[in-house]
Amino acid sequence: MLSCLACCFVCLSQNVDRDRVERAVRMQLAEYPNSTLCDIYKSFFQDCFGPGHLIADSAKAVAYLRKELESGIKSRCPLYELLPYQGNFYRVSLEVISTDKVPFDVFAEAFLKSAREFRPVDGKQWVKQWREIENYIRQMGLPVKNYDNDILGIENMFMHNCYIMHHSEQFNSSYKPSYRIISVEVFEKDILPLLK
Repeated sequence: MLSCLACCFVCLSQNVDRDRVERAVRMQLAEYPNSTLCDIYKSFFQDCFGPGHLIADSAKAVAYLRKELESGIKSRCPLYELLPYQGNFYRVSLEVISTDKVPFDVFAEAFLKSAREFRPVDGKQWVKQWREIENYIRQMGLPVKNYDNDILGIENMFMHNCYIMHHSEQFNSSYKPSYRIISVEVFEKDILPLLK
């Protein structure tokens, strides 16, 4: 079984595959036409690094998950979707818990297990890879709103050694995302059988 750690290493060590980039962007825009470059960036980043950047304290992560569930889930996103760039992680809607398809404890453990396998971001390598990805996206000439402003925002983030980005306001208002990132191996073993 290939661990998330290995998947992340593969994601950063490979040359950027133009066809994969274009396919991933087209899939993102087909499912979420109101995506901005920030949302596309977030998808690529999540697929390479997973959920670990979110978790410094497991107890707080679980408490925040409970709080988010208590506030109500009104997501317009699929119950689960494989991130399309490298296919290392799934985005799994919290709706699987709120509709009693997956017990809270099973979901929380799957999320935490995925996070424990997280590989820290190698900033220089990621920035280099992202710039190559963005170059291919630009060459696609797609009508993505606020593209140039988002590039400036991403580059500013990089200057401050930050790599984690939230969804755009446009994405949040359109799709109301409420999910967690879970590794392919953990999702397919622990969560997917409960959804069939």
